[in-house]
This record gives sequence, C-alpha cells and structure tokens, in this order.
Amino acid sequence: MDILFEAGHITEKSFSTAFTGRFGDSIVDFGKAQVSEMSDIADYVETPMNKGFFYSAIPQAVRFGTVDAGSEFSLPKFEAVFTTGISFNMVPASLTTPFFTRMLEEVDAVEDNGVFFTNCGYELKDVWIMLEEHWI
Repeated sequence: MDILFEAGHITEKSFSTAFTGRFGDSIVDFGKAQVSEMSDIADYVETPMNKGFFYSAIPQAVRFGTVDAGSEFSLPKFEAVFTTGISFNMVPASLTTPFFTRMLEEVDAVEDNGVFFTNCGYELKDVWIMLEEHWI
C-alpha cells in the first residue's frame, strides 16, 4: 500500500474487502472505502487492524457452520493474522481442542502432534470470525 500511496494511486493507506460466500465474487479494494460502490452501507464495518508484516486483529468469537447458526465459542484476546500466503490455519495450542473439535465435527480427521489432517475431498464447515460485533 505504501507504493500505491506514494505513486498517488490511492489517497489513503487502507483497504476494503467484501466477502460474498464460497463461490461469490469476493473483492479487495485499495484506498479509501467507496460507499457508492457498496450494496448496503449497513454491511460496512470498520475493523481496527494492527499493521505489521501482516494485518492482524483481535476477534471476539469464532463460529462454524452458517452465520445464523452453528457451533461457536468466544475467544481470549489472541490476535488473528489475515493472509492469503498460507493454505492452512494456525491456532494457538490453548485453542486447538475447542477449535478443531467444532471445525472437524462429522469429518474423519487424524491428529499428529497438533496437526490435523483430512481428506481434501471433504467440504468443511464455513468459519466465521466476529470482529466489532459483526460476523465475517
């Protein structure tokens, strides 16, 4: 974002995301949020992010299943790192059992030294993260 800002392509070092489901058109928009491009301003949530090598935030809860129902639990104040650079979830050891028990419910999985393995053909439950009282 520094390069985009310094080159004058954006006027603010920020980004917006829109998640439209597993097979929808999710986007990332760099620069100041464009309210005119949003389908509903009520869906807009400003999330305070800690800026480091990756962006991170402190989520309030995690839910597995649908946004309206599912197995959920609150979280202690652990930071969650948001990145597309890895293809797996890293969970603090103290959360491993409640997290993966709920995530892998009804799925054959094998645990080996804190790493859980499943068949790539399984369709896992959606994972929702609560930030600022909103499920994302």
